[in-house]
Amino acid sequence: MALAAGAATRAEMSGDEYRSPGIVTSPSERQRLAEQLERERAQAAEREAWHAAERAASAEAERRRMLERPLGERLLEAHCSRCHRPEVVAGVRHTALGWRVVVERMRWWHGAAVPRADVAPIVAHLAATRPATGAAAALEWGALAVATLSMLAVGIVYRVRLRRTFEGARR
Repeated sequence: MALAAGAATRAEMSGDEYRSPGIVTSPSERQRLAEQLERERAQAAEREAWHAAERAASAEAERRRMLERPLGERLLEAHCSRCHRPEVVAGVRHTALGWRVVVERMRWWHGAAVPRADVAPIVAHLAATRPATGAAAALEWGALAVATLSMLAVGIVYRVRLRRTFEGARR
């Protein structure tokens, strides 16, 4: 309280400085103030138009820059950056097969809204820019071979059992 009271007594402004300026009564003074106000409004409008033009030019330059990038990169950014930071995707390496599996897994298991038409360009871009090398590539293709052979074996066993069941029913 004592500090607040002390601060009030040391105010640097006098009471005259709080009063509003006198009202302009002469017609010439009013005309001059109106013209000055109109000039200031016109300058503000010009500044705003200039800023709007700058923003439009910047947006157009950004749009052109985006269109110059490859389709796969634009689709990757549009669809995958909703959930993943670019650094996360940049550190992963797969073959085209592996990237296809990753994108399909995101679509089916995680509900990523990637249209079917966008999958191939995204996979092609990822396979070209972030390819798997050596052992990782061999492992991915080996996993595909194992899965294919397993499915083939299951199909053969199923067909043999179906044939035995059908032959048993005939007898």
